[in-house]
Order: sequence, then structure tokens, then C-alpha cells
Amino acid sequence: MRVLLRIIAFCSLTILAAPVQFIFLMVFPIGARWLPVFYFRILLWCFGVRVVLHGDRPSDQTLIVSNHISWLDILVLGAQRPLHFVAKAEISGWPLFGQMAKLHRTIFIDRTRRHQARSHNASIVSRLDKGDCLVLFPEGTSSDGLRVLPFKSALFAAVMPRSGEMQYPVQPVSMLYTRKSGLAMGRRQRAAYGWYGDTELIPHLLYVLKSPPITIELYYHTVPNENVAGHRKALAQYCEGMVRDGIEQILLQGLAPVQENG
Repeated sequence: MRVLLRIIAFCSLTILAAPVQFIFLMVFPIGARWLPVFYFRILLWCFGVRVVLHGDRPSDQTLIVSNHISWLDILVLGAQRPLHFVAKAEISGWPLFGQMAKLHRTIFIDRTRRHQARSHNASIVSRLDKGDCLVLFPEGTSSDGLRVLPFKSALFAAVMPRSGEMQYPVQPVSMLYTRKSGLAMGRRQRAAYGWYGDTELIPHLLYVLKSPPITIELYYHTVPNENVAGHRKALAQYCEGMVRDGIEQILLQGLAPVQENG
């Protein structure tokens, strides 16, 4: 019954919101910015997901870099403020989800074509120039939620095109699925919510839809200044370390990480 009700809620809300968003994109830009935020918030409520926030909230013209666990990450981050995602190109061709991503003005990139990196970075810069807040998952894929995969540095060139020159703020975010039915999740439970590797989408969707309420924690780290990294690879490594440290502190202490000095 829980699965059926959540599917009905998702379909009904999407059928109502999609045409409105399409119209907003053409005639009402402010509405197009905020409608997805309320759409994601309602879905989180329907799916029984509670989000706990720590740290400084991101501002406009910021590139958010976060670890990636599941499709739920999109809802969690998108429900906090108007923003847009940088996603792999194949998503654009997915039934329903591809159309939803396009309505949300997602930037699609093909990581297998490295010669297009400059074009991808130009797309990111263009959107940041226009005031958008963007989300990048630098791991390049999702994980089991128990670890942080190495951050790929190519797209960091959008914010640091030259050594020692950071043109836009980059804000690392640590994400962790922490509780289920109010009780702390173990490693096996957290991994069950990760959509990664060869995990099939439909069984994973059904698992999440039938689950009792869960808690996901987000920690917005302090935006680093230009002194922390001399080039894009060092910046990627710094952000990776911040995200990993944040997750480890939440796991070990059950608390938000201590505030860093920028």
C-alpha cells in the first residue's frame, strides 16, 4: 500500500508540475526557478525523507560538489534552494527522467569524450555567469554511500581555468544517509539505499518506495579560498578530502563536523 500511494503521488504531482514548468520556462523565469524546489520538497515528504542541514547554505553563482549515493540525492539537494545539475549525457535519453531533467535545465556532459571538456566547461561557466547555482558530482558515478570515490578534476577547470585563479565559489557538500525509522543505519542499511554498480533501477526504486521514514544529513562546508589549491587537480583533491572528512566525522561522532576556517 505504501508503494502504491507513493507511486500515485509521484505520478500525480509530476503530471501537474511538468506542463506548468514548461510554460514557466518560456514566460515566468522566477517561477521556473522555484517550482522544482517545491516539487522536490513535496516528493521528499511523500517518500518519508527528512533532511538535516549543517553549515553555510550555498549562494548564487556557486558550484556545489558533493558525493553521490542515489537518485534521492537529486531531490535532497534540489529541495534546499533553486539550483541545477550537471549530469551524464545518457540521462537525457531516459524515459520520463530525461524529460524531467531537461525541464530542470540540467547540463548534460559526456565524460567519455575528453576532447569535449572545454565545451562542457564553457557551458558551466555560462550558467554561472547568469547567476545559476550548479551541482556537480565529481566522482562521476554513484557509490554505496560508505565511501567517497576519487574526484575527477576535469570540470573543476570551469571555476579554476588558470593556476591560482578561482573565478567562482566552489562549495563541498558531505551527504550521508543516517537513520531509518529514527534508528541509526548500519553499513548494510546505508548501502541498500545506494544506486550504484549493476544495481537495477526498478528493484531499487521499489525498495526505497516501500521503506519507512529515513533521515539524510547534508553538511555544507565552508567555501575554500584561492590559497587552498594552486590548480584544478589540487582543488578537486581538497574538496574530496573535505567531503570525506565530513562523512567520517558524522559517522564516528554522530555530530556535524566542526566549522572549518575558510
